[in-house]
Amino acid sequence: MGKLSRRKGKTFEQHIATQYRLLWPDAEVRRSLQAHKPYEPDVVVVHPKLSWVTALWTECQHAKESTPGAKLQQAERDVQEWEARQTDRHSKRLPIVVWKTHGSGVVRLTTRLWVLVQMTTKDDRYPPDLIQLRDGAEDMVITTDFQSWITLIKRA
Repeated sequence: MGKLSRRKGKTFEQHIATQYRLLWPDAEVRRSLQAHKPYEPDVVVVHPKLSWVTALWTECQHAKESTPGAKLQQAERDVQEWEARQTDRHSKRLPIVVWKTHGSGVVRLTTRLWVLVQMTTKDDRYPPDLIQLRDGAEDMVITTDFQSWITLIKRA
């Protein structure tokens, strides 16, 4: 990865961290400290009261040709590795990808349906019981614009 790509990625991660700080002023928000391994997501949020906010595993991508599906798979692998290292088996993470294609002004969010339901309900089950959906629907990949997602979770 070239210097320009790294700078663009860093700037985008800073932008998302700023959006999180505006959304959750009581939370500690920072970019990750990962140098070689996925010990943390790209943007780390620790909220003193909202456990689902702390559970967010936010991967960011700002690329000429964005690949949110591949980035989501990476986030899910990283979450599995992180969860395997935890002694508290109830420590879970919610993988999301916040991404933008170079030249576009629209920031998007991609995740699985069960993650979106988890973030917008008061239910602590992981993943939540989605009995009302057809089998497998909870694993459906969904994409929305980032601002719509922020509006949705503000109401939750």
